[in-house]
Amino acid sequence: MATKPSTTTDTDNLYVLRAWALPAGETSVDRDALFYDHYEGAYADYSEQFGLFQLSAYLRDPDPMSAARTLIDDMERRLAIRVIELDHDLVTADDITHRVRPAALPVLEGLTDARGCDGFPAPLGRLRGGLAVWEWAPVNTWLRHHGFGDPETPLTHDQITDINTWLTTRST
Repeated sequence: MATKPSTTTDTDNLYVLRAWALPAGETSVDRDALFYDHYEGAYADYSEQFGLFQLSAYLRDPDPMSAARTLIDDMERRLAIRVIELDHDLVTADDITHRVRPAALPVLEGLTDARGCDGFPAPLGRLRGGLAVWEWAPVNTWLRHHGFGDPETPLTHDQITDINTWLTTRST
């Protein structure tokens, strides 16, 4: 796990992992203290919502799949949780504009439609009411190519799917 980079030169092999987890075992465990005692100084975050835990962490490794599995195993052991899935990090056009620098906003105008433009990823689909939804990884890749994306490299759709399959099929 690595601290979040301050410059683009620090971003080689830097991946963000976002996961959902359920409590496992002892329910009186002080997960807040355990998380921040162990992961303080690392770029990681943790919150609890409706009985689910949302974990975010940055990994620096040439093999993000192995690093993600190692981090998941470590967090499960230390925090008495069971990671159930990685998040595909779906975003709307509003989400995209909030994640990028203000200078990128003119670049995004007209690109976030169903057709895609200049290689901009087409949406995965539409929510009720016609609101388009994208997966952040390909959007951020496109933005980085144009000088506006986050320095992180989100895990790809296939990598997330592979880890989610591993989470589902591993022994308990």
